[in-house]
Amino acid sequence: MSRPDPTIVEELRAGVRAGVEATRAERDQAVAQLTAAGYSEAWIAARLRLSQRTVGRIRERLREQEATRD
Repeated sequence: MSRPDPTIVEELRAGVRAGVEATRAERDQAVAQLTAAGYSEAWIAARLRLSQRTVGRIRERLREQEATRD
């Protein structure tokens, strides 16, 4: 997996860049950061201009990755 560009991740979080314009790693990192900040799935989806289902899948994948690390 490619390394996320911090500038693009910040643009995603700020709502300046659409999620479809970013790599999977950048979308994953932005979703992880916004989730950690306490935002809802619906809010994150609107902010990143992704479907709520896509955000849900990213969050599930991140939970699975975290579980395998433990």
